[in-house]
Amino acid sequence: MPDVPPARSDRSLIIVTGIFVVVAGLLFTAVLFLATGGDTATGKPAPIFIGPKKGLVDNINEDGPRYYANPFGHDGFWLDVENGDLVAYVLDTPGAERCTVKWRESRGAYIDCNDEAVDPGDLDRYPVIIGSRAESPDDSVYVDVRTVDPAPGAGGTTG
Repeated sequence: MPDVPPARSDRSLIIVTGIFVVVAGLLFTAVLFLATGGDTATGKPAPIFIGPKKGLVDNINEDGPRYYANPFGHDGFWLDVENGDLVAYVLDTPGAERCTVKWRESRGAYIDCNDEAVDPGDLDRYPVIIGSRAESPDDSVYVDVRTVDPAPGAGGTTG
């Protein structure tokens, strides 16, 4: 069967449809750009809202530490209670041979890469801020992942 060239009306339909697809794509891209703040990264680091203090402390005392992912693309942290205060432990052990620390419920301890217990006093921390910011309640808990406080025990480092 010989190839028949498209009719003039068919060509017009293809061109108009193509233009609409391109315009829709540009519109979608513009909306996406505006919705994400125009940044290709995940946003500017700022203190992360975790929740109300009382609920967090009660939950951790009942069920153990809670892991939180860092929405800015870096390591997350373990939120725990130490001497009645909330602390946010950095995931890596301090020092040259960094190792990711995990909470092992069955052992009731933080465990390093070698399956050995880690003293939480030897872990660096992110500052925990308790108070109102913007329209949050007065007992709001925020973790500032922009800075690292050295561990109070031996061997703490800054990062």
